[in-house]
Amino acid sequence: MERSIRVLATAIGLNELEQSGMLSVYPNPNNGTFKLSFKQPINGEVQLTVYNMLGAKVYDEQVNASDLSSKQINVESVMPGIYVVYVKRGNEIYSQRITIK
Repeated sequence: MERSIRVLATAIGLNELEQSGMLSVYPNPNNGTFKLSFKQPINGEVQLTVYNMLGAKVYDEQVNASDLSSKQINVESVMPGIYVVYVKRGNEIYSQRITIK
């Protein structure tokens, strides 16, 4: 039986994007509902994905970045634990760990 392993890689951290003043992720920890807030317009398509620590995708949405000044994400149906939020724009991938209570 063949087995495959999914490796999740991060090109740059969301914390760096937050420090630049372009993005806020809050609240963290949360109850399964949190907000991504971009402070400057970003052009192009953006992929928003949330994975659990086993690598299973629990949320996936593609949005037009020009419409993404603020985006609420709801994953209240997942079990409490640590998750990773990925924001992908072109070749850039930003990630942030969140805790869901």
